[in-house]
Amino acid sequence: MNAKIPLLISSLFVASSLHAVPLVWIFTGHTQPGSTYNGTPIEEGIVFQARIFGLNTNLPGTRNNGADCVETVCFDGKAAPFPGNLVFLGPNVFTAQMAMTGQVAYGEDTLSGGPITSIIFFQPFAEQLITFRPGIATDNPFRLRPIPDTAIPGTQILEIQGPNGLDVFGKMELFSSVIQRVPEVDSTALLLSLGLIALGFLRTQAKPRKTTYVARGLDV
Repeated sequence: MNAKIPLLISSLFVASSLHAVPLVWIFTGHTQPGSTYNGTPIEEGIVFQARIFGLNTNLPGTRNNGADCVETVCFDGKAAPFPGNLVFLGPNVFTAQMAMTGQVAYGEDTLSGGPITSIIFFQPFAEQLITFRPGIATDNPFRLRPIPDTAIPGTQILEIQGPNGLDVFGKMELFSSVIQRVPEVDSTALLLSLGLIALGFLRTQAKPRKTTYVARGLDV
């Protein structure tokens, strides 16, 4: 009986391990002249991060997926469009919402099985692209994977727009693809659920069985 409980709990952990790992793409850079938000200029040289959410390791990559995604490996599927935000890190820290990203993609060199030489994301008004030399190694160009902080060479400018007049020009310096943290409360809830399941299982197994007694005659 007791052996069934670990098997039950183990099967739940195995099932959860098959779920997609959520990823966030992060571009870090400095604001450039011409950046504005809510009709107010943003000071040049402010460190900020552009973050694209909703990506995961199970999102399949496809080739030549429409007019916006030719000679690249594109990722969209049911999860698209992807939300994002800009986080300005100083001197006054604030966050602004990005326009939704329709697709993200690896550049054309990846099609031949080579390293990732460009990272692309598609906003409603324009395609935004960052290139890398040398490229970023990948074990599977048709799956998104975590990527550590990688320097963006040269002078590469992104223009990122969003609601409330957000229009930011940024000289980008770092790119990373990081695993999105799951709040600890979720882990606690999972452990609590597993404990309740095990407790319920124990109670059902521990219920007393109905016993039938047969009366026997007594010799006088």
